[in-house]
Amino acid sequence: MYHTNEQNLERSSKYILIVEDDAEIGLFLTEAIKQETPHRAVLAFTASEALALLKHDRPDLFICDYRLPDVNGFTLYQTIRAMDIFDDVPVVLISAMPELMNIPVEHNKLLRLQKPIELDEFLYLVNTLL
Repeated sequence: MYHTNEQNLERSSKYILIVEDDAEIGLFLTEAIKQETPHRAVLAFTASEALALLKHDRPDLFICDYRLPDVNGFTLYQTIRAMDIFDDVPVVLISAMPELMNIPVEHNKLLRLQKPIELDEFLYLVNTLL
């Protein structure tokens, strides 16, 4: 596993919002962040839940699945980007669909990660973005 204990002492905790409707994947990512980084991860299962959470707290990073039950992750990304307060927050869109990786995007704060997710790569990306 990817360990960052020495780095953890040097950085303050950040807030990561994970939007993933697959409970197994969502809990796995949340637990990996909890155990391997100093950061705090909160899991939402739908875009609606995520938007409700945004009313109370400002994440430092969004991690969002593309296929959600209420809207797709790219639509959620566009909704988030439309709010000025979140314009500088990085978004990682995750998907098992390879064609999603080819959609052009204009905003440099959108990254894409293909499922299945390699844990070390995921944790490295999280730590790099924060």
